[in-house]
Amino acid sequence: MEAAAGALERGDDAGLLAQIRTAAAELARLDEAVGLGIFTPRLRRLCEAAEAVGAAAKPSGAGGGDCGIALLDAAASRHICQVRRHWTAAGVHPLPVRPAAQRPERTPRS
Repeated sequence: MEAAAGALERGDDAGLLAQIRTAAAELARLDEAVGLGIFTPRLRRLCEAAEAVGAAAKPSGAGGGDCGIALLDAAASRHICQVRRHWTAAGVHPLPVRPAAQRPERTPRS
């Protein structure tokens, strides 16, 4: 988590995607070892569709297939449309979520 936060703070897009992929791989290993049901068929398709266009994706939330996230370059509208088409075909319902605008840094109070 700290490495992902650090990559985000540095503006290291490739590093952030790598951390999301690492988290997804670790969740997949845990799911396989313990059989928690984290990766449902829909979540696998969510991740596969995102990875096919160079994005990073992983399950999110408590598990059980109800939520996943994918990080894509906002400027790559063609890829975003492609992922949405794949998700819709797989029964995945994308939400139009975007990061909040960056807040200005606050100065510490004396």
